[in-house]
Amino acid sequence: MIASYFVIIPLLSGFVLAMSGKRNKFAELVALITTSLLLFLSVLLFPLINASGTIFYQLSGWKVPYTISLVVDNLSAFVLFLVSLVAFFSTLYSIGYMRRFSSLSNYYGLLMLLIAGLNGVTITGDLFNLFVFMEVSLIATYALVAFQGEAEHYEAAFKYAILGSISSTLILFGIGCVYSATSSLTLMQISIKSAETPVLYLAYGFFLTGFGLKASMFPFHSWLPDA
Repeated sequence: MIASYFVIIPLLSGFVLAMSGKRNKFAELVALITTSLLLFLSVLLFPLINASGTIFYQLSGWKVPYTISLVVDNLSAFVLFLVSLVAFFSTLYSIGYMRRFSSLSNYYGLLMLLIAGLNGVTITGDLFNLFVFMEVSLIATYALVAFQGEAEHYEAAFKYAILGSISSTLILFGIGCVYSATSSLTLMQISIKSAETPVLYLAYGFFLTGFGLKASMFPFHSWLPDA
């Protein structure tokens, strides 16, 4: 159950912030409590995993591969800790820096959406929901890039959105290739069924290019300075 908290808590906080209007102090408090709680939970994961092994959780009563499955091992727990740590200090810094803007509830709501997406990408157990969580985090990122509302910020967000759409399409093609080769989107089943076939090599190419664009890897980094 603890695995789901890393997605549910920031989503609920984002919803509360979206409904809070221009109550800036309240928005700062909610964001700080949320990121503090996520950081505390991420620290708790390590003794839990050491005691009981990898954590598996399904968000519905359906079975794999028809459910949203979350998997937390030592590596994903470490990434969750890093995401939570960066989110906590980003919130602390934002409390002073972002007060020059009036709509802080929108800013912190987008930040919570970004955190939920990043946490979901980290712990999801299948490619489809990895794609969904990735798009959730990217939508929040587009809005955050344009948040200051000036022409250059809109231009940077637009450029990022165009390249993000292209990269998402390439990743979706890669997921389609993996499914055609393995008949599964569940990461555990893919690791068992996968074999060296031309279709999977094509998927690797799509993934490398798509994720390279999103991560601004050379030579796909031209959008990063503006954003």
